[in-house]
Amino acid sequence: MAGLGERLKQRLSRVTPVGVMTALLVALIALQAARLVWALVEPLGPVGGWQPPSARSVAADPSFDPFFRVVPSGAGAVTGLPLKLFGVRVDEATGRGSAIIATPDGIQSSFGVGEEVIPGVRLKSVTIDHVELDRAGAVEQLFLDQSVPAPVVALPPPASTFPVPSPPSAPANAAQPIVPAQANQ
Repeated sequence: MAGLGERLKQRLSRVTPVGVMTALLVALIALQAARLVWALVEPLGPVGGWQPPSARSVAADPSFDPFFRVVPSGAGAVTGLPLKLFGVRVDEATGRGSAIIATPDGIQSSFGVGEEVIPGVRLKSVTIDHVELDRAGAVEQLFLDQSVPAPVVALPPPASTFPVPSPPSAPANAAQPIVPAQANQ
């Protein structure tokens, strides 16, 4: 046993900074490996089991499509009012927006969500291609007129961005270049 004590004493007397750093790194790697094993064995978070909040609503509504969200078919009928929608401005951050609507007298005006368009009809919401109107509690839709294609604009002929200079013309009294005569062969 005395030999073992002597060897341990010799080893401890040779402690170097590199040896201390190596021992610390080995201990840190062992700790991280233990944490990895624990995470694989017990994968719950610190607060318990987590479930996304929308998992229940998606499972309850099988017609939900996260990639192509459309207004449900029973949201409202197309309005029969003499109104015409000319433009929309959607504000998705606040849920508000505005629309340019022509009233029965033909005057186009801008209306914000909640404003009265004509007596008894309020602008309820604005989407990318239509607006919803609240008409005495009934929801009606007014769509942009997309039956007429957009007019094609004729482009002017392309103009050169860099003007090409014309060759300079020689004045009438300019001297003719001298061409040496070729020697007889």
